[in-house]
Amino acid sequence: MIVKIFDPKVLSEPVYDALSQLRQKYDKALASNIINKEQRDSHLKEQKNQAVELYTYLATWGLMRLKAEEFALNKKNLNSNSCIKERVETSQYGKLEVVREFFECLKKLIPDSENKLELRNLAKMDVDEYLGIMGLGLAIAQEFSFWATAIYYDIKGDE
Repeated sequence: MIVKIFDPKVLSEPVYDALSQLRQKYDKALASNIINKEQRDSHLKEQKNQAVELYTYLATWGLMRLKAEEFALNKKNLNSNSCIKERVETSQYGKLEVVREFFECLKKLIPDSENKLELRNLAKMDVDEYLGIMGLGLAIAQEFSFWATAIYYDIKGDE
């Protein structure tokens, strides 16, 4: 099982799919005149920057802080059912979407992890399990960084 999890294709596919789908939502909203180009580009820039910075954040602060950051970013308690216009008008919502997708990708790769990745459960985890999930998280974060550059090729990140 471990060999399969660390197969680069197994890590790449859910990350590529997640970032592609995030981007497509906002490209479609632009094409339908729900949002304007400036709103879309600003939102996609937030997504790209967060995806590129995930590895550094995770390596520096760990999974528990990233999970806590998810709560902090969700200031207005928006969810995936919120309208696109409301999401682009909410500061840092693009970052929140990427963090949520990161944890979704992690859940897909860890058997029976639905509740394991909740903040309370991360805190109660034994060191070996936490470090194992951190290692997998770092590998996934690297994929986010790589695919963000490819998927958001036309969006300038922070210089």
